Amino acid sequence: MGGSALTGIRKILASGIFRAPNWDALCSQYGDECSLPEIGKINPQPEMYASMERHGALQCFGAFAADTLVGFAAVLIYIDPQYGKKVAIVENVFIAPSFRRTALGLGLLIKVERHAKENGCTAIGYSVPIGGSLERLLARRKKFRKTTSVFTRNLE
Repeated sequence: MGGSALTGIRKILASGIFRAPNWDALCSQYGDECSLPEIGKINPQPEMYASMERHGALQCFGAFAADTLVGFAAVLIYIDPQYGKKVAIVENVFIAPSFRRTALGLGLLIKVERHAKENGCTAIGYSVPIGGSLERLLARRKKFRKTTSVFTRNLE
């Protein structure tokens, strides 16, 4: 994809992500890569996102090519009770496969990290699927260190 079509990263309400004309296709791609079979298929809850935004615990970012949403990130900011420090966790981050080797992917990471710093966070963590493209990217970057593993089990 040519650089001239890339328009960048900007803050966006979660409702703006869910209302994007291509949301269903983007959500399907995201779900194919990031769903946890132990929990089920992803099923975003717009009202939960809106509530977290209203309480200042969540900020979403969109990655755009022209006027088309091609990626997103949701950043949670909270005080970690074990450390007593403000941290950011990027729970949902996705760039459509056809845009991964453009400036948008790295731009999205830079934007969410800048947001975390501006909000007083001392660290940022990314929740990423094992073996996914973002895990491979972060593993190659010197400023990142894999710190935890999460094991998931279905309880139903």
